[in-house]
Amino acid sequence: MNCILVDDKKSSKELKKYVANCSSPNIVGTFNDSVSAMDQLSKRHNNDLVFIDNEMHILRTNQTPEFIFNYEGIIKIRGRGLYCDKPELSDQIISWIEGYLNNPAKITYVTIEFEYLNSLSTSILVSILRKLSQIILKSKKLVVQWYYEVDDENILDRGKNISLILDIPIEFIMTNNIANH
Repeated sequence: MNCILVDDKKSSKELKKYVANCSSPNIVGTFNDSVSAMDQLSKRHNNDLVFIDNEMHILRTNQTPEFIFNYEGIIKIRGRGLYCDKPELSDQIISWIEGYLNNPAKITYVTIEFEYLNSLSTSILVSILRKLSQIILKSKKLVVQWYYEVDDENILDRGKNISLILDIPIEFIMTNNIANH
């Protein structure tokens, strides 16, 4: 894994951060001495990207969701999807999934919890779920749980449409407050 220093002028953060440039489909790797595994990696939209053991964790911002991808078959996507342009992070997510598909867990659990989901974020989510649906072709099980707030018909409808488009079962779970879930 190569790490390059981000120019201060291009980053809204005061400190320079490292950006992962991953050439391997399995982007979970060992960092060299200059960057420890606990260092946060800055990417577009000021998301922080952290690699710990077998997990890729992209921290949420006010406009972007949190992503947790674990080789033990635990995937969580939660927060707000307010993307204005296609984030580079989606390429890293797809790359991680491609590596995961080489040896997926017997059961992959995907938890989706959105407070808001615009059309571009929906498109990115569809790409992620489409890629993950390949798990079924490998005779493995994919369990998708879609949380939505009691009065949020829009999020529920988007989930139902995604389920129909991709022909994957999604369990819809109503909750009182996504932010506190």
